[in-house]
Amino acid sequence: MTGRETAKRTVRVRFAPSPTGNLHVGGARTALFNWLFARHHDGSFILRIEDTDRQRSRPEYIEEIMESLAWLGLTHDEEPFFQSGRGEIYQRASDGLIREGRAYPCYCLPEELETRRKEASGKGETFQYDGRCALLSPDELEEKRRSGTPFALRVRVPPGSTTWEDMVRGEITFDHRQFDDFIIMKSDGTPTYHFAAVVDDVDMAITHIIRGEDHISNTPRQAVLYEALGATSPRLAHIPLIHGPGGGRLSKRHGAAAVSEYRQQGFLPEALVNYLALLGWSAGDDRQFFDMKDLVDLFDLGRVVKTPAVFDMEKLTWMNSQYLGKLPVSRKTELLIPYWVGAEMMGVGEGEGKRPWLEKMVTIVGERLRVLGDIVEQTNYFFADEITPDKKAGKILEKSAPQRETFRKLHDRLEALPMFSVGPIEEVVREVMEEDSLKAGQVMQPLRAAISGRTATPGLFECMEVLGKEKTLERIRVFLLEENA
Repeated sequence: MTGRETAKRTVRVRFAPSPTGNLHVGGARTALFNWLFARHHDGSFILRIEDTDRQRSRPEYIEEIMESLAWLGLTHDEEPFFQSGRGEIYQRASDGLIREGRAYPCYCLPEELETRRKEASGKGETFQYDGRCALLSPDELEEKRRSGTPFALRVRVPPGSTTWEDMVRGEITFDHRQFDDFIIMKSDGTPTYHFAAVVDDVDMAITHIIRGEDHISNTPRQAVLYEALGATSPRLAHIPLIHGPGGGRLSKRHGAAAVSEYRQQGFLPEALVNYLALLGWSAGDDRQFFDMKDLVDLFDLGRVVKTPAVFDMEKLTWMNSQYLGKLPVSRKTELLIPYWVGAEMMGVGEGEGKRPWLEKMVTIVGERLRVLGDIVEQTNYFFADEITPDKKAGKILEKSAPQRETFRKLHDRLEALPMFSVGPIEEVVREVMEEDSLKAGQVMQPLRAAISGRTATPGLFECMEVLGKEKTLERIRVFLLEENA
């Protein structure tokens, strides 16, 4: 197998997730770097689903991976390739290696190999396959073939070493004595990871492989396979892993969540892409905000660092809040409606009928949002028929008993307003405060606590307008009744 013509070919990269779980931020960052590299060079971004693990691969994971990539804007250029449907291609490639003497059948049973592995471990040695099946005579091989003895297929690893110029890490060399003749086809006829990946890379004319540094140790085995197949290895770039704030591999606690989880929480795809691009790559200046066009224009593997990138959840959240702050109110409201519906604060389909009111709410609350999901806690008191003041608000209401008559007066003046909007509301409140010689804190703090059940909200008068006259007056009456109790 020689693959497609490699001379003067355009850049072709691949993202090859295994559907044994959801797409997490590490995989998303790898997909992004591949996609940016392809777009920067007017090349192709190939999606290959490595689903040969029949027991662990799940259709729902495939769906989640593809939906997450689409949400991030990382569109692939050809129909996705599924390794599970490419068995004949792997079989032809392995048959060719057998014919050329580059691979041989191994009849050693798994139990035998495990026994030898334990024996080596007991001696403090690293187990390596000794190649005994490579020495079987033609007669022995024919006897096993006739008896139907199951076998795996091993590639012959030549002596010497593998050296490549990594596009991120420079020259790397591995001595072939570090590994043995490894299995490329299992006894059930399925290819191993290394073999399927290499056969696919050759067949798909992949020119560059951009992947995490944890794949460096896979490279020498794959280099042996490229050579055995008569193909040239794609150029390699091993990007740094993403670590948590304290060092070490990124954990769930520090941000190793699925992309779909970030989407559900209310992160914007533009913000997540911007943040992931900066994990291990720099444009060479102090800029922090890039749209996709900027990233495509500027992306260069020469600016990828060797040291691990540190995932900072606070910075991602801050960056998302900056993107949210730039959204028009109408667009932001559109994105927020599903969160209100999901929290059962309003029904499906109610959003359009309430759009003007919702946009007023978003106008006063929107700048406080760090993620879209914050809207539920930030606005629940606007939707609720009844509220229960939190601890701090309850204490403020208890201390405001001496101003009860002031709040009666305030209730009646507000009720008489023909136009319940910010200007008239503020005029009434300040007028009552002046008449009763009270300071702002003596009136506005308990008023805020009464209408919202909390001590911190957006502008009080804006909140009262959005809440509306009926609910505002009702909550003041509830406060007055509780004071009389």
